[in-house]
Amino acid sequence: QVRRLRTELAEKLFHLFKDNCREGWLWCEDTITYANAKIPHAMVLAGQWIPDPEMFETGTRILEWLLRIQTAEDGHLSVIGNSGWYARGGEKANFDQQPIEAMSLIDACIDVYVATGDTRWFQEAQRCLGWFLGRNDLNVALYDFETGGCCDGLQPDGVNENQGAESTISWLISL
Repeated sequence: QVRRLRTELAEKLFHLFKDNCREGWLWCEDTITYANAKIPHAMVLAGQWIPDPEMFETGTRILEWLLRIQTAEDGHLSVIGNSGWYARGGEKANFDQQPIEAMSLIDACIDVYVATGDTRWFQEAQRCLGWFLGRNDLNVALYDFETGGCCDGLQPDGVNENQGAESTISWLISL
C-alpha cells in the first residue's frame, strides 16, 4: 500500500511539472517559494525507487535549473529570498534568504550523487555548504562558531542574528 501511494503521489507531482513547465521556467507552479529543492528531490527519489527513469531525469533536470537560477555571477549560491519569492516573469527576491534553502539543495545534490556517482553533484553540495560559511551575497557567515548555532538568514543589511531551531537544524543536516 505504501508503494502504491508513493507512486500515486509521485505521478501527481510529475504531472504538475509536465503541465506547468515552459521554456525558461521549469517549475510546477507560477511561484517558487520555500524549501524549493525538496520537490525535485522527491521526484529524484521516487524515480529511483519506483523505478521511473523519466521521473528521475526530470527531477535531476529541475534540480539543475534551481541551482542555475540561484547562482550569482561569481559562482556562489544566492538562494531565493522569502521577501517576495520568485514569480514567473518576475524578479527573484534577493533577501531574506533562509538556511533551509541551502540545506534542501545540499540534501538533493547528495542523493543524486549517491544515485549516479557523478562527482559534479557532490561539488554542488559543497558549493551550497559554502553559503553557510560566508560564500553568499553578503560574504558573511551564518554559522556561529562560538555558539554552534546558525543565524536565521541573510537580510539586506546583514545576517538575522536570531539563531532559531530550524536554521541550526538546517546547518547540522547540511553537515
